[in-house]
This record gives sequence, structure tokens and C-alpha cells, in this order.
Amino acid sequence: MKKFIIQNAYVIDGSGTPAFPADVLIEDGTIKAIGKQDPQQAGMVIDAHGLTLAPGFINSHSHGDMMADLDDTFFQEAEQGVTTLIAGMCGISAAPFSMEHLESCLETTATVVPYDFSSSATKRVSYAGYLDMMDRPLGTNMAVCVGHGTLRAAVMGMADREPDPAELEHMKAILQECMEAGALGISYGLQYPAGCYAGSSELAVLSSVAARFGGITSAHIRSEGNQLVESVTEMVQATAQSSCTLVISHHKAINRPNWGKTAATISLMQEVNQQGHSVYCDVYPYTASSTGLKSRIPQSMHVLGEEKLLQMLSDPSGRRKMRDAILAGMMPEERFGTTMFGASVTHPDYTGQMVCDLASRLDLDPCELVMDVLYDDRLTTNGIYHCMQDEDVNRVLQFSHSMIGSDGLYYKGCSGAHPRAFGTFTRVLGHYVREKNVLSLEEAVRKMTSLPASVYQLKGKGLIRPGMDADLVLFDPHTVSDQADFTDFSKRGTGIELVWIRGEKIVEHGIYNGVKAGKLIRHVPHIS
Repeated sequence: MKKFIIQNAYVIDGSGTPAFPADVLIEDGTIKAIGKQDPQQAGMVIDAHGLTLAPGFINSHSHGDMMADLDDTFFQEAEQGVTTLIAGMCGISAAPFSMEHLESCLETTATVVPYDFSSSATKRVSYAGYLDMMDRPLGTNMAVCVGHGTLRAAVMGMADREPDPAELEHMKAILQECMEAGALGISYGLQYPAGCYAGSSELAVLSSVAARFGGITSAHIRSEGNQLVESVTEMVQATAQSSCTLVISHHKAINRPNWGKTAATISLMQEVNQQGHSVYCDVYPYTASSTGLKSRIPQSMHVLGEEKLLQMLSDPSGRRKMRDAILAGMMPEERFGTTMFGASVTHPDYTGQMVCDLASRLDLDPCELVMDVLYDDRLTTNGIYHCMQDEDVNRVLQFSHSMIGSDGLYYKGCSGAHPRAFGTFTRVLGHYVREKNVLSLEEAVRKMTSLPASVYQLKGKGLIRPGMDADLVLFDPHTVSDQADFTDFSKRGTGIELVWIRGEKIVEHGIYNGVKAGKLIRHVPHIS
């Protein structure tokens, strides 16, 4: 029987209520008691004087399922205080595959990580089999959604059309199998092939399947810029009939003409919630976004497939067509004015450099430089886009139904990444709570703990209460801070002292200790 006391802690229990001083007794991986404790009853006492104890943080938007084959310690998450990942987001998941459309499935997953899943493809056809493969010790807990883009690619390949009745029934049947196996729900990535080819009616039908099993819907909407309000409206309407809980992914307004539109989208979400629906969003605390540079290639061209796109980039005539499609009438300096190179397999020295600045130094046209790197990297280059404003980030953070999610894309050996992979949670606590007072500490912790635990139905998570899992983080609210930036993306933050999963210590003095105390969390379907 493992029993210890965390003594003299300042407890933020995750509910959003004011913090209070207390001792917390942990026994056999659960929280046994809160209040003054006799040190003699436990084998170990940890003095938390001057420190804050909170429930382990829940990363409400991750791609951990895509990274697990490369490094399933998720050390960069644990060192921020994260104990549970919500994965399979943006319509892209590591299953289900089909052998008939394997190349399309692999193209879809390559949007997130340049890793070849073909060697384990047969284990990813059955979603239940995939979850069995993932049911092993992990660095953090993880629960997963089914990526609609992966599902659609498995049934239809990269077809840019509506599904015929048989294809739609096939997608519904596979999604039902996924939900029965333990998926949280379905995620959409409506800016990425193959998911971007779906119409609103397809979204409504599949969301209804997820809802029938008590699952959720999350959505990387079609546009976060010019059509932002319309795109949020589309998803609200697509999920309203089934009463499926909806989460708008990494909610933001990109590009200067659209700054301020989050006021309208949040008003819309508040209005539909008042009507009895359940609409939430997740947000990361940065004014720069990140996704693959191949997303600059119009969606209509991705139906050609990866090899034909690479052929176009190598052929002078095809390259001119691609250039015209990418620029869409803009000057190269306008198209790539806010773009920074993220991760490049073949050009790691480009990491953290603005495209236009680098192009100028190399005496190259910015669009030609981007196409060169995309070709060299076989379309896997990651980009970072400095396209948002603080006021929108603040507004979304303050929305009562927003949760914190990193959308981090770090994998072992990658040459670069957005610093959100290493700094999201410490940045909220340091920059947006302590320095800017955008949120109270209690409210920030609620957005990282009980709120996502409730939305994603994570039993035993998100609160410091007797009987709950002892997933806990002990941190110094006076020093907690992110240190990673766009030139040193993997720099460890400060202020996280200790992290436990079910009472097992995984982080000591801010450093992951190698213990894999996490596990796969399967959603228990309840048919309505």
C-alpha cells in the first residue's frame, strides 16, 4: 500500500473556486483525504510550503496518437504538468486505415508527422486492434478521437465529392465500431485533405453516430479567417440536430482583416448554449499558428496525390501552375509575409527563420523558396504563421467554455516546432495569469482540469476530491513560466516542481524521470 501526504499545499481543486491551504493524503493512487493530516499515518511526507497543488493538467487538443510510435514518453507534456492528452484531433488520427486506400491514409497522417505508418498499417485497420496496440504504459494518459479525414480516406481515398449512399453507410459502420471500441468521438479537419472534401450533410450524419454513443465532435473548421463566422455556424448547425457536444478547435481569428471576429463567434456560441446546446472551444496562448506548408497548396490540387504534386514541383510547367495556385493573385511577399519555417527534414537550419527574410538573403523569390523546400521535404515541411492579435487570444481565453490545448507537433528527432509544444501550460500560468491578469489562477486551472474532464467524460480526472485519481501537479505560481520560443522551441519551462499520475511520480524538479505511469483511456459508450 503506497501512502503519502502532500503537506502545507495551497490547493486549487480545479472547480474554479478560491484556493485554500490544506494537506492531501494519497493512498494507492487515489486522493484519500483533504485537510489537516497526521504525518505519522503516511510513509512519506512532501512539504509543499509556498507551492500550489492542482489536478494534473489535461491537454484538450493534442496529436499524441500520431507521435506515440516515435516517443510515447510525451516528456514535453509531463514537464508542463500535463497528465492526460486528448488526441486524434484536426480530423487526423493514427487509425482506422484500409489497405484498399492505404496511400491516401498515409498522405492524411503525413499532414501531422513525417512518419511512415505503413509497417504497422495492418494493425490499424481494426480500430479495436489499434487501441489494443496502444494499451500499454505511456508517459501520460491518453484518450483518442477518430479523425474524420483518416476515416474518409480509408473509405473514399482522396475523392473530392460527396460520398455515395454505400460509402456513407460504410463510414457510419466504421465509426460505430470505433465508438464501441472506446473512441471519444469524431474530429474534423475541414482545411485538410481528405476531410476538406466533405459537405455539411456528411458532417451532420457522422456527428449523429458519435452522439448516439455519448461521444463528442471536435472541429478544425473550414476557415479561421475570411469565413470564420460562417465556418463556426456550419459546425453549430451540423451538430445541433443530434445534440452532440461540439468543440471548436484552436479557436482564433487569423490575418489582420479578420481580427476581432472572435467577438461574433463567441457571442454565437453563447447564444446556442443558452438554447440548451453544448458548444466549447480550445485555445493555445500564442499569436502564431502552425501547420504544414503544403496547406498553402489549394485543396483542389491534393486530389492528385503526393507523387503527382511532387512531379509538378519538379517540372517547369507544373511548377508555374502550382505557383499561380499558391499565390492566388497575391505577391509572394504578401502571401508569405507572416510565414516562418518550422520543421524541415532537409533544411533544419531554416527553422525559426521568416520565409521572406531568408529568401532575401538567398536572393530567391519567397514562393520559389517554399516550393523548393516542399519538394526537398516531400511535402512534410512545417510552417509557423504570425497572423493573430493578442486581443482575440485574450477574448477566447476568457470565454467560460474555452479549454487549454497546445496543438503541439513535437516528435522525437524533429528539427523544429512551434514553442506551444513545450510551453503552452506554463505560458498560460506565467504570462496570461501572473503577468497580464487575463485570467485568475483558479479559472486558468479550471480550463486545464475539470472543464476538459467534464467535456471529454474523463472519470476520476480534473478535481482534487476524495476518491479521484491522484493525477496532480505541484508548481510555484511566482516562477512558473514558459521559456521556449521560435528559435529555441524545446527550452524547458520553469516553476513545475512535481507531477504525479495515480500517485506515481513522473516529474521531479521540473524534469521527466522516465516513469511511464500513464495509460490509454477508453471512452465507455452509452447509447442514447
